[in-house]
Amino acid sequence: MNTNPLVVLNNFTVPSGDFIANNLNVTVGGNFSLASGTTYITGTNTTFFNGNADQIFTINQAAPQMLNNLTINKTAGVALNLAGTQSLINVAGNFSLVLGTMNDNGKSINIAGKYI
Repeated sequence: MNTNPLVVLNNFTVPSGDFIANNLNVTVGGNFSLASGTTYITGTNTTFFNGNADQIFTINQAAPQMLNNLTINKTAGVALNLAGTQSLINVAGNFSLVLGTMNDNGKSINIAGKYI
């Protein structure tokens, strides 16, 4: 990504290699999956989940995923579900649950910034 934020209307999968956001926001309307051996380098961006149906954020990486900011803005009663082998997500900046439900499914989220 070089100049424009990424908006994915449906599912987004990183099956191999590195996904470098270059500080640009990433919005996912479907499921977001990070396979084993991949990296998602956010920089100073915000990762948004905004789908109208339940979504799954699957992280199968060996190391905890670092997100800069995380925002969930979904329809009331619609969930973002955490899945995968990685049990920890680190949010360096802010976490915002605007609307919707977050199911951590026993995983941990460390938030260094503010919970908005």
